[in-house]
Amino acid sequence: MVDVLGVGSKTLAESRDFLQRFTKFEVLLRDYTTRFFKDHAPPKIKKLYEMRGLDIVILGDTIVILWELKPGKIQLDLFYAFQVILAYIVISGLQLGLAFRGAFSVGKFMQNDGGRTVVGPAVHRRMNELFRCAGLLGVKPQRAAVGVGVAVAD
Repeated sequence: MVDVLGVGSKTLAESRDFLQRFTKFEVLLRDYTTRFFKDHAPPKIKKLYEMRGLDIVILGDTIVILWELKPGKIQLDLFYAFQVILAYIVISGLQLGLAFRGAFSVGKFMQNDGGRTVVGPAVHRRMNELFRCAGLLGVKPQRAAVGVGVAVAD
C-alpha cells in the first residue's frame, strides 16, 4: 500500500490539480501492471497472474495492491514482480509531482465484496509501521521481502 504525501487541497484549484495528476497516475499504473505481467513477468508469476490477477484498490489518496495467493504459492519471483511495480510507482509518481510512501507486506487479509475495505493482520501491522515513518519517501519492505528498495528522506 502506498499513500501520497503532502496532498495540497487548501483551495479548489489545488484539489483539482491533485485529482488530475492522481487520476492520470492511476490509469498509468493499471496499464503498466497489465503490460508488465503480460510481457515481462517471470513465467511462474505470469501463470499465477493469469489464474488470479492482482487488485488495485484506491482509497482516497492511498493505493492498495492486493494479490490473493493460496498458502505455499509465495515465490521469490513474486517479490521481483512487486519490486518492479513499486519502483514504477515511486518513479512515475515523482514525475507527476506525487511523492509516495508505502509499505509492503505478505500475510493474511480480508476484503469485502466491493473491494473498498481491506483489513487483517498484514494490513494492520504495516499501517502502524507506516505511520511511524514520517520521514519515509519510498516503500518500506517487510523483513522477509528481500530486494524491495527503500529510499529515505530526512
